[in-house]
Parts: sequence; structure tokens; C-alpha cells
Amino acid sequence: MKYPDHQCAYGPRCRDHIEVDKVKCGQPIEDQRGLCRRCYGMVRHAVEAMGSDYDALSAAVGDHAVTGQTRVAGTREPPMPLNGTILALRSTLSEWAEAALWMVAEPLGIDVRERHKAKGWPVKDGPVIEQARRILPPNLKLLLDAESQPVTSWYAGGFMVKDMDGIDVAMKIADIHADVNRVLGQTNPRLRLSLPCPAVDCGARTLGVDNGSTDVTCTTCGGRWPQDQYDWLARLFIEDENEKDAEMLKYLLAEAKWWCDVLAWCVAERDHRLFQLGRVSRLTAADLEGIDALAVVELIGEILGTKNGPETR
Repeated sequence: MKYPDHQCAYGPRCRDHIEVDKVKCGQPIEDQRGLCRRCYGMVRHAVEAMGSDYDALSAAVGDHAVTGQTRVAGTREPPMPLNGTILALRSTLSEWAEAALWMVAEPLGIDVRERHKAKGWPVKDGPVIEQARRILPPNLKLLLDAESQPVTSWYAGGFMVKDMDGIDVAMKIADIHADVNRVLGQTNPRLRLSLPCPAVDCGARTLGVDNGSTDVTCTTCGGRWPQDQYDWLARLFIEDENEKDAEMLKYLLAEAKWWCDVLAWCVAERDHRLFQLGRVSRLTAADLEGIDALAVVELIGEILGTKNGPETR
């Protein structure tokens, strides 16, 4: 297999990765840079879940995780957070939400609600998340099309400026969503549905309903349908499948009858040939008088289905 010229931006981590010479690479795509269908669905789901992820992290920490605690006796140190990992994850989520908002700010003409960076703690992440949950899901394509620009983020104990495009930022949000599920467990269990996705050119069996939502979504293509519209589509699918099943049953019955006829013919042909062989075996010397051996061999070969009887030299 040839190494693809254009592949999913997730590369070896692509959900539909392929192997070329035992090396993983992203699913081939038409665009020079972009995401395959499954990775696009994963990113879209993560962007849509930013608000619920933030709420789940906040609930895990508690509204008064810091301000409600007492100071360490004899020190001026502020109280320790209940869970530093969760607080750091929540801060990281708002950080990349802000980065994503800056990616779409100019074309949308919006003022980004930056995280509060004044002296003190905790950082005010809420306004950024609230703006992100309203702005980003309906403008995901705009985010993914955003060109590279400098992005400041926290890396291994210090801030770093790195050139990133909208796809890079969206993938970061998807990674954070996976981290939230890993740290908190499945905080937003998803009801999986068995029918395939009704979207054109999808058909993946990844439909479901997130907890607290009534819309049916596909995590592969990112499709979304209200419950009543999905019910109508499901009825159409079931009726279509029933019609297909009926046609298939008719075909299988006709094929079975044909095979029965073939087997019956084979049995009759076998019995007929055995009958002919029996007659030959009962020929007497008087019956064979005047008939050479070659003629008898050819007769037997014809009965047995040999084209020209035994080969003669």
C-alpha cells in the first residue's frame, strides 16, 4: 500500500488509521490538511461537550473547594485544593476554549471573554466556557479552517508560544475531553442506539443520546436529529428492512427449490446410470458375440459420463 499524500491530521492516532509497511498513518483524505470522518465526529462531539465537561469538573471539585477550607495552621499558605488534577484539567479546558475563540473572533466579529488573570486565585474560567459553548459548536468548520497563528499555552511548568492552526486547537480540546472522561469516569453516560446513522455516506452504528439531551447524535459524522425526527427515520428504516427481508426470503426460498430440483435430477441421473450399468453387467457371451471389447468400453464410458471413453493408442 502506498503512503497517502494527504492523511488525517491525527496521524497515527487517527481513529481510522491504516498501516503502510507496518507503520500507522492517518486515514487518506482529499484535502491537504484536515480530519477523516470519524476523527471529525470525535472533535465535534468534544467541542459540543465543553460546557458539560466544565460543569462536571466543577461539580467534582465543589463550589467552595478552596474558599471554604481553613488555612494550614501557623502558615500564610492558602488552603490546598481538594483535587489538584481536576482543577488543572478545568483550567486547561478553559485555556484551550479561549484559544479556540480567538481563532474565530475576527471573522465572527466577537470580543473574546478572556480568562481572569489578575492577581489571586482561582482563575475565573466560567465566562470563557459560557462563551465557548455558545460560539464554537455552530462554528466548528470556521475553527477547523482557521490558519496558523501564535498560541500561548502552559507546557510542563511554563508558558510557551507555539504556532497552531484551528485543527491543532480542536484536537487539543478533543484530547482534554478524553482526559475528563478518564479522570472522572463516564460522567455523561451515553445511551447507544442500534440503528445505523441515517446521514448520507455515513451509516455507522455510532448513534446515541447523551445524558440530559433529547437529540440523537452520531459520533462518527457529527449528525444531529431531534428525537421525533429520528423516530420517523427509524420507522422508515425498519419498514425498508422488512421489505428487504421479505424479498430476500423469497429469493432464498426460490434458490432452495432450485437446489432441490438439481439434487433430484442428480439422484435420477445416478439411478439411471446405475440401471444401465446393471444391464451391461447382465450381458451374456451370446449377447457380446460380434461386438469387440473397445465398443463395450466406450459404451461404459458413455454411461459413466466420460467424454470419449478410455484413451486408445
